[in-house]
Amino acid sequence: MSYKIAVCGDSWFTDDHNYPGTSFTEILSIKNNWDMISLARAGASNFAICLQIDKAIEIDCDAVVIATTTVDRIEIPDPVDVAGLHARFHEEENIDWEEGIYQKSNSIANILYKLHNDSSTKHDFFNSNWTLMSDTIGNFLLGERYKDYIDSKVLDSLKHYLANLYDPAYKRQIDTWILSDACRRLKEANKPFLIFVESVLDGYTSRPYKQEYKKDFGWILDNNIVWPEEFAYHKDLTITNEAVYHYDYKESGTTLANFITKRLNNLGIS
Repeated sequence: MSYKIAVCGDSWFTDDHNYPGTSFTEILSIKNNWDMISLARAGASNFAICLQIDKAIEIDCDAVVIATTTVDRIEIPDPVDVAGLHARFHEEENIDWEEGIYQKSNSIANILYKLHNDSSTKHDFFNSNWTLMSDTIGNFLLGERYKDYIDSKVLDSLKHYLANLYDPAYKRQIDTWILSDACRRLKEANKPFLIFVESVLDGYTSRPYKQEYKKDFGWILDNNIVWPEEFAYHKDLTITNEAVYHYDYKESGTTLANFITKRLNNLGIS
């Protein structure tokens, strides 16, 4: 049987067209004859990852493999559309302040994907009517990727937000809650899943990871969750700056693929 497996996450779980056939997703596909549906995207926030999970349920995948990400990821609404929205706030009386540009029915298509060099961009449900840019705060502030989308006014607003309003502990709480609820939706849909929680718990840094947030995932069965002490990217993989997925393309893709194969086998995917 050829299984259809969705891969959700950030850069760690994507592939790189500059290094074809080397990511763990491609290795899994070749080794096991699985149809790997890549939904992961570099810079994706945990919010975007939850939308990826919803898309995996919608397209009826047989199993879902999920990487969480760090809490320094946010969404910025499309500046063109949000400018029009704000103009209406100023021009109209009794404006509905609950109005917005995000379209729930569009699911993951809300997120801008086309700026990336990976297999996720091939899906026809991306890039049509995007409403949000999802990435690290640093990429928005310092990177070149969004130079055609973000002007100086938006950048100044982001700097003020970071300096005066952003709280990573508060963001981590929101992220663990929404990821936990996305896993609940997988369970209700009877979709086998495997979720790596290392990144959202800050476990791949040199600091001890945030133990108090483990309880937000405490209901998930051991077969469905990978704790940082079981597998940690920085500890168990050789890390480089070459490929977008961060690990050494010569050996570490196979290491991660073998680990995930074993865990999926435990879920009946073999």
